[in-house]
Amino acid sequence: MPPPLDNNPGSSRHLPERLARRSFNDVGNAGVARAAALAAVEKARLLQDILKLYEPGASARDLRSTQDALQSIQRSDLGWAYANAFLTSPIEIVRYFGALTFTLKFNDNSNIVHEEHVAEVYEKVVDSFVQLVEANDSAKVIRKLCSALVAYYLRPSVTWDRIVMRLIKRLAKVLSKAVSTTIEDLSTLVETLDDTTLRSMLWFVEALVHDLAQVDTSSLQGYQYHQKLSAELDDIIVLLQGAMELPLSFGSGIALEGLGCFQTLATHASSIWSQRCLEVDRLRALVPTAISLLSLPDTVDEATECFTEILQRFPNLLNSYSMQLLSEQLTSQASQSVMNTLFHGTYDDETMPFARLLVTFGDVAVADIAQTPRSQITQQLSDLMRCQGYDWVEEVSGLALAFWQNYVTFLTDMTCSHEGQAKPEWMPYAHARVLEIVEACLHKACWPPEPGALVWQEYEIDNFHSFRKEAQELFETTYIYMGVELFVNIVDFALKSQEQGQRNRLEASIFILNGLSESSISTSVEIDRALSTLFTSGTMFDAAENARGFLSVQLKLTMVEMITSYTWFYEKHPILLAPLLNFLFDALRNPKIANVSSLAIKSVCSSCRKHLVSELSTFFQLCTTLLSQNSMGPNVREQIVGGIASIVQALPSDEARYSHLTTLLRLTYHEFAVAIRRYQNSEMVAANQGVVHAMRLLVSIGKALQAPDHVSNPINGSTFWSCEIGATLQMNICRMMAQANKLMRSNNQVIEAICQILRAGYSEIAPGPFTFPPKVTVDFVLASAMGTARLESIFETAAAMLAKKPNAPSVDLQDAAYLMLNHGRGLLCSTNDVQSRDPDLVASIINLMEKMVPHYMESMMRLGPQVDELFSISLQALADQHVILKHAAAHFWVISMFRFGHVAANVQLVLNAFGPQLCDVLAFQAAGQCARNQVETIAEPLKKLIPAQPQARRWLADSLDKPDSPSSKVGVEQRRIWIQKIYQ
Repeated sequence: MPPPLDNNPGSSRHLPERLARRSFNDVGNAGVARAAALAAVEKARLLQDILKLYEPGASARDLRSTQDALQSIQRSDLGWAYANAFLTSPIEIVRYFGALTFTLKFNDNSNIVHEEHVAEVYEKVVDSFVQLVEANDSAKVIRKLCSALVAYYLRPSVTWDRIVMRLIKRLAKVLSKAVSTTIEDLSTLVETLDDTTLRSMLWFVEALVHDLAQVDTSSLQGYQYHQKLSAELDDIIVLLQGAMELPLSFGSGIALEGLGCFQTLATHASSIWSQRCLEVDRLRALVPTAISLLSLPDTVDEATECFTEILQRFPNLLNSYSMQLLSEQLTSQASQSVMNTLFHGTYDDETMPFARLLVTFGDVAVADIAQTPRSQITQQLSDLMRCQGYDWVEEVSGLALAFWQNYVTFLTDMTCSHEGQAKPEWMPYAHARVLEIVEACLHKACWPPEPGALVWQEYEIDNFHSFRKEAQELFETTYIYMGVELFVNIVDFALKSQEQGQRNRLEASIFILNGLSESSISTSVEIDRALSTLFTSGTMFDAAENARGFLSVQLKLTMVEMITSYTWFYEKHPILLAPLLNFLFDALRNPKIANVSSLAIKSVCSSCRKHLVSELSTFFQLCTTLLSQNSMGPNVREQIVGGIASIVQALPSDEARYSHLTTLLRLTYHEFAVAIRRYQNSEMVAANQGVVHAMRLLVSIGKALQAPDHVSNPINGSTFWSCEIGATLQMNICRMMAQANKLMRSNNQVIEAICQILRAGYSEIAPGPFTFPPKVTVDFVLASAMGTARLESIFETAAAMLAKKPNAPSVDLQDAAYLMLNHGRGLLCSTNDVQSRDPDLVASIINLMEKMVPHYMESMMRLGPQVDELFSISLQALADQHVILKHAAAHFWVISMFRFGHVAANVQLVLNAFGPQLCDVLAFQAAGQCARNQVETIAEPLKKLIPAQPQARRWLADSLDKPDSPSSKVGVEQRRIWIQKIYQ
């Protein structure tokens, strides 16, 4: 239950004002007497309030009123006396409230009281602490009283002088006030404490360390506190040592309390003493004792959790001796029994913590484990990869994967460091271990035989997918170490699984090979031979066909993904394309894998286009058949059409391309015509879907007709696509786009598709069916209005056209740039409400302005006075809080400040006109109006402005001197220094 926190002086139930204002000095003999008298009068009400505060089911209103009344007592000067009185109550919750009140009073440094009086109160609290410990009070009360004692020691003015030892002596009834007690004497003293007293001291130390962990270590006060803790460390170690070494006859409770306190101390030490050898060495004295608790049945669970956390957060705490002790515990007879249970597929609260500790230990000691590959602990880590069953929920294998990845990385480093030298004797054995793990991981990555996976929950399937991806990462790391040997081993495993009819193992090996596709791209004869053997075995595709149910789908899916991953191999072996494509087209019949199969077909056609030119007629027959099937989804159709179009691109002449492209586009025209008829019949949903599909078919064709990156495509001077039949085909495509734009201007997908169609031709140098004249893009842009969907994409497309054209634009392009920018200006200026403008649209038009510098600068200046509106908009964007606007405007002004030959005069005109305003924005933003993570964005144009404009210094000074500037809060000298530093 939370303590009362809010003060309400207006409460009708708080103490009288004259009492609340009594000074602390009044709490002497007379003050205590008066407080006692008042306490007698108020006793019944106070007890009722405290009980009500912690009573379940009380209303929020009553709780608030009770909190106000009790807090007024806690915060008053009489709160000290009341807290002392509460501690003598026979009711536990009242004693707890008294301890809580002392904690709050000690924590409140705002009270102006004399520290000697606080010290007197502290002595009384210690007396109460001793009495309540002797009375064996509840843990709740004792722990809260420990917090009160710690709160006292965390007061800045309180000095520490062996506080742990002093408190032990008070509890042990040692009357001597000498502080010279030796460690040996303290150890003997601890042995005399009973379990209740010892447990209470452990709670105090744990509270002390816990509260210190909340103090900012970077502050001077935090540093001083941790220095004080360091001085107490020897006494704390004696206490913890005594607690954890108690004989079993005392029970496990004290040992567990000591272990928990040790864990808290070690966790805190990891953040404050990790680099301080002296404190770490002293703490290490506790580690062997704590490790011994792993051997006791009553403490093994907590000790396992403790050392798992320490190894993760503070592994330096364990020296070589401690690591050896821990290794012996992990390989003990009891641990072997747990390991055997784990190996046979039992994942419970006993085996899983052990597995986590084993793996965490392995991560820390990976170098030693790698160099002792035949050790027992190495065998146990290896066995984790062979545990029976599917442990995706408990993640045993996932934990082991992380360790073995570190193991292989270490071997890789060792191999590189011994290159050209004799390998250490242990490396062949370590290599053999890796081979074992490779095989075990392949088995673990297998889907279960049917109907195993069919009964899995969705989260279980997701976890298994995650495990398999992690397994791929392990194999990628292992490939760096083993190279071709690993690849060949996996292929051999696949072939053996194929021969034995174990399709789940075949699928797992193919899945792993998919993860190595990029790593294995090479001219290696062994890899080439291994893949040739796999793909020409004649039964791999049959295995997928003969598999049934879930496994059939999974095997086909993985094989399709492999085909996509290894298209580089098929380019070198075109003879394998026929059975491969037959398999892929057959896979299209299965709706579950049709999409990935169509992507694979497109990928193979694109990579192997030259080898498939002779099969174009067959492809067209298949395409016609597939597109006529209503069961085939639009995405599948688009991918297949794109694949065929990439083969068309490989034809040697424009005439040949035209012939086949006409056939391909005829299918697209048909889809579009059907959609238009549905539009005319008011079947709007089907019409929208049809038009989107037709436009995306054009996108697929346009992208596929682009020349591959590795193929040179110089300007060949062909006029085929600009006259006669070539121009007619291009015109038909433009008419389709124009009609789609006209009918469905508010459809996001249609507009986005048209933008992609236009962009498909921008990257082409040679003339082609999708390299449209600039007028096509201009007409598309000018047809847009404020209600048009994806306006930002339209202007980004316009900017892309200008960016992709040669540096010496033609007159048509100059006119196009002027028309598109002027249209964008008109859209932005159609509303006077700056806040209502779409940030994405504003950013896209600013981006268009940027692309006009320098080659289309004259077109921009043709706008005359209206160009000022655009520059003003860019300045507004620079001052805007939207990141996209600020970045776009900053980049525009950076580009605008370069002096580009013949346009230098225009650049100077712009800076003369807008330089002062630009300096206002930049200075205001830099002075505090922009977020911290945007300062670098603002700095870029500022750095370019200074060398570009001699008057910039004066402009910046004027900006900083303005009354509304954020810099007005600092002095003139500071502003001058800031400007001076900019110019350095």
